[in-house]
Amino acid sequence: MKKWYYIFVLILFFACKKKTKSEDVFVVKKDSTTVVVKKDIPQQQKTDGAISIQDSIYKWFTPKEMGDLQIRTVSAINGVNVRDSLGNKTGKLDFGESVYILDYNKDSITIKDNNQMVTGRKAKVVTTWSNVKTKVNENQYAYKWFVKKEDIGFVFEGFLYENNQNVDENSLYSYNYLSTGAKGNESKIDLRELLDIRKVNSTDFNILEKEANYLSAPKKIDGRIALHFENAKKLVLKDTTYLNSEYTPTRTYDVFIHEDFPTSYMVSESMFFMPDIHTELSMKTGDTLNVFQGYPYISPNKNYAVLITYDQTECYHDTYFQICKKDKQNKYISMFGYTPQSWSYPFIKNNAGSMDAVFSMSWLNNNTFIIKAVDYVGDCYEPDQLSKPYYLKFEIKL
Repeated sequence: MKKWYYIFVLILFFACKKKTKSEDVFVVKKDSTTVVVKKDIPQQQKTDGAISIQDSIYKWFTPKEMGDLQIRTVSAINGVNVRDSLGNKTGKLDFGESVYILDYNKDSITIKDNNQMVTGRKAKVVTTWSNVKTKVNENQYAYKWFVKKEDIGFVFEGFLYENNQNVDENSLYSYNYLSTGAKGNESKIDLRELLDIRKVNSTDFNILEKEANYLSAPKKIDGRIALHFENAKKLVLKDTTYLNSEYTPTRTYDVFIHEDFPTSYMVSESMFFMPDIHTELSMKTGDTLNVFQGYPYISPNKNYAVLITYDQTECYHDTYFQICKKDKQNKYISMFGYTPQSWSYPFIKNNAGSMDAVFSMSWLNNNTFIIKAVDYVGDCYEPDQLSKPYYLKFEIKL
C-alpha cells in the first residue's frame, strides 16, 4: 500500500510542477500597453548584474540599480533629438522630460545653438523602461525592470539641466515640489534655471495693480448658465450638489469674458477640495481651446500665461505657481509649476476674523511681472503669523 502511495505522490508532484511551469508568464508594459505572453522562462546565469533572456534586451535592472542612475531634465525649449550610435535620429524628448543616464562619452563636443556655443558630451540614455512580472502563484507576481536595445539612445548633454535642488532653505527659490514640461515630470533642478526672483519696492516701478478682470457674460439663473454658440450649439452648465459624498460638495460654474480672450467664453469651475479650473470655449463652435488650473494672467505679447492659485479648504498659504507658454497652435502648454516654500498667496485678516485675499500682479514687459505675496507659514492653523504683503519680481528665463 505504501508503494502505491509514494507512486501517487510522485505523479502528483510532477503533474503540479509541469502545470506551474506552463503558467509562467511575461507581462511586458510599454507605453501603457500590456502584453501577456505565456512561455517558459529559461534559467540564466547573472553576469555583471545583467541577464540576457532575449536578444532584444539590453539589461535587467534591480530597483537599487535604477535608483543609482542619474536623472536629468531636458532644457531645450524645442526639445532634444534622440539618436542611435551612428547618429541617426530615432526620436525626440520634449522640454521638461526627465531621462535616466546610463553613461557619457569621454570627449566633449561644441555646437552652435541660437547664436550661442554650447559644450557637452553625448549622454547614453534610457528612452523607455519595460516592466516584466512573472507569476509566482494565483495571487502573487514578482516584478523586474529591463531596457530593450531599441530603447537606448544618445542625446546632447548641453540640452539637459543638472538635477540639483541646491538652494538655502530660506531662499526665495526653495520649493517643495517642481514639475516640468507638458507631462508634468517631477524634477529636482535649481529653480534659478527657470526664474529670477527678487523682493522689490513698489515705488521702484510704475506698478498698475491688476486683479482678475471679469467682463460681462451670460448670467446664472436658478443655478444654470446657458451658453449659445454661433453654430447653433447650446451648452447648459448646472451647479450640482453631491448629497452622498463627504461634506456634500457643490460643483459651481461661472462664465465670464476674459479680456485677453475676447472671442471666447471662460468657464470657471470650482468645488470643495478641488482646484479652480478655467476652460476657454470658442464662442463660434463651443470647442475647448485651453484649460487652465486657475485664472490665467496673460503677458502683453500673449506668449505666457501665469497661474497662481491657493488651497481653498484650510491651508490658504499652500500656493501653486505655474507658467504656460503658447505654442504654434495657440495652445497654452505647461512649462513648469512648483509649490513655493518661502512665499505664499497673500491674505490678510479682516475685522470679522476671516481671511481676505489681496493678490495682484502687474506685467513689466513680456517676460517680467510683479506680484503681491506674504511669507510662507508652515502651520495651517496660524493665520496670525502671516507677514505684511510685499512685492516679488519674477523674470521668466525660458
